[in-house]
Amino acid sequence: MLKVPFYLAELTEKIAQDDRIQIIKISLAKLKEFISFCEAMELVPEEELETYTQGGPNSFADQRAKKIARFKRQRAAESKLLEIKERKERRGRSTKASALSTPVEAGEEDELDDDGEEEREASCYLY
Repeated sequence: MLKVPFYLAELTEKIAQDDRIQIIKISLAKLKEFISFCEAMELVPEEELETYTQGGPNSFADQRAKKIARFKRQRAAESKLLEIKERKERRGRSTKASALSTPVEAGEEDELDDDGEEEREASCYLY
């Protein structure tokens, strides 16, 4: 649900109309809505917020450094999502292998909740 405004913005940009400026304005509004959601959930790093509010970096070196940092965060997020996916698959296999009558241990439900939260945090950096 978090990514809906982002996808709407991307789809809006693909609309072929004569009034291209209006299409871009609508898309921009959706992207701002997406950023607001990420900010409200505290998923955006402070340095990204500063760049966004200041209107962007001043020099080419700053732009490059921030792009590299963003790329590293994106790679880390992709790695984290892959780790979560593998953990879920292992947990699913072990659950199927165990007897159906075995009760869920105290900490396992919390791990599932943590995975969901980690997944949301990591996926925000992917787009």
